[in-house]
Amino acid sequence: MGKEYFTVKQFANMIGTTERTLQYYDRKGVLKPTSYTEHGHRLYTHADIFKAQKIVTLKYLGFSLKEIIEHLSENAGKNMQETLEQQKKLLEEKREHLDHVIRTILRVEKITENNEIDSDLLLTIIHATKTERHTEAWLAKHLSPTAVEQIFMRHLSEEDRLAIEREAMTYIQQLQQFYRQGFLPHHVEVQRTVEQLMEYIVNMLGDELLEQIGELELEGEALFHFSFMSLELEKFIGEAIDIYMEKAKV
Repeated sequence: MGKEYFTVKQFANMIGTTERTLQYYDRKGVLKPTSYTEHGHRLYTHADIFKAQKIVTLKYLGFSLKEIIEHLSENAGKNMQETLEQQKKLLEEKREHLDHVIRTILRVEKITENNEIDSDLLLTIIHATKTERHTEAWLAKHLSPTAVEQIFMRHLSEEDRLAIEREAMTYIQQLQQFYRQGFLPHHVEVQRTVEQLMEYIVNMLGDELLEQIGELELEGEALFHFSFMSLELEKFIGEAIDIYMEKAKV
């Protein structure tokens, strides 16, 4: 009894994939057809089904095409149980990352609730939320545990913390609008907003802690964690704050 052959279309339907995927697998040497027609069309047999099942299963488990090729090779020395254990750890890490991303988005949604935020500022908030743990770890090397706890408002409820973050964001958003409208740092409206922002920060952190933060030298990884806006906007707000501080000394 001769072999029963399946065309690319038939075999793709059997294993739940597409013709294009089978053609790609053939080119990459992952799953080559058993034979070809006289016109060069691919033909598969029952013998190819088992290999296809392994490929589909490994793909389901999250393995890359390169890893699948390695596992299918006759020289694959790794024990499959050991491989599965490693894959499980990788997937757990990926799940933890996805959970963290979801928590970040949910928190940002709460911070920006009922407020139109432009894309730059929105990404700034996401960046600050995403890198919070790294930022906290860096600050812990330079400030006391109490100071770090106060900066990240660990002593407050989630609701109170969100309220503070919304308020601070409102001032930053206003300064961003002034910058885009071409206002200069010494403009009366800019200075009024800076005054409100600085009073808000001082009330929250206190003069002593604010001074300690101002003395920190930001370099290396700290620049990435603490740079929350474009250099131009950062310079604009920095100059506006310097002007405000000079007036406050008088």
